[in-house]
Amino acid sequence: MAAALSRRFAFYALPVSGTLCLGYSAYEAWRVFGGPSQEEELLALWRKESIELNGRRLDWVSRRTSAKGPALFSAEVVQDVHNKEALGSAGIILRVGETVSVLEEGAGAEQGFNIVQRPEGDVGIYPKAYLRRKDEGSKDKAKDKATE
Repeated sequence: MAAALSRRFAFYALPVSGTLCLGYSAYEAWRVFGGPSQEEELLALWRKESIELNGRRLDWVSRRTSAKGPALFSAEVVQDVHNKEALGSAGIILRVGETVSVLEEGAGAEQGFNIVQRPEGDVGIYPKAYLRRKDEGSKDKAKDKATE
């Protein structure tokens, strides 16, 4: 019985394992000489993830604008975004000194962004760090007067 099993093993397993080894080496040769490089694979992955992120952000903005709720607070833009590509297609370009209404604060993966609306009605995402609540300035002034 043991002799029969060893013959079967030699008859099937050894050729299969040899074929797998040759197949793997052929795959590696294809990757080295003709397939996509690791850099190309990484760039393709970044493009895919960027498209998915833009889609999620656009969905987030469209859900909020269709809800038609009141603004959370008014804010002043304290810094320009220099890399528009970082915001993606859901972003809005604002200038220092502009006043916007913050419609929603981001959470989770979007915690660094707010959905804002210009007085003209344009809506998009903008980095939280580049906005300052309008009422914060009045609170600071009230504290300064109280300490005088």
